[in-house]
Amino acid sequence: MSLPQQEDFAPGRSGTDRRRLSLRSLVYGAWRGRRAAERRSGTQAGYVDRYPSSVVLAAVALFTLAMADAYGTLVLLEAGAQEVNPVMEALLQAEPAWFVPVKLAITAVGVLLLVLHKNFTLFGRLPSLRLMHALLGLYGCLIAYEGALLWSLHRS
Repeated sequence: MSLPQQEDFAPGRSGTDRRRLSLRSLVYGAWRGRRAAERRSGTQAGYVDRYPSSVVLAAVALFTLAMADAYGTLVLLEAGAQEVNPVMEALLQAEPAWFVPVKLAITAVGVLLLVLHKNFTLFGRLPSLRLMHALLGLYGCLIAYEGALLWSLHRS
């Protein structure tokens, strides 16, 4: 199949596909995009240009809790605790300086994927936004648990 030639386009058309993905289109879509909801009602989920402030706030809260978790984990490790996550434990044994950057990078990629796929469902049933809210609750419980451990260390 050959590409269309300039003369194949209507007069006044350049023949350049304006929908081509580029860094400029991503930046423009993030700041001036128009699509905040699905293109047509009743269609399958899709990507959007703009995200509701509640989604952005949830993403920022998740990442903030991840930073608090990383800090709490480091303090607890100094006090003699052990990392429960086997992947992070292996990273701590191999290269401790990479613990926080890798932990936050993994979280950032996960949060970004959840935000980008906010209109999608996982496993055919679980809306991505519901998963994001569940993760917020779980992270909140984890931070509370770490806080209780840190409090007990401080008191003894």
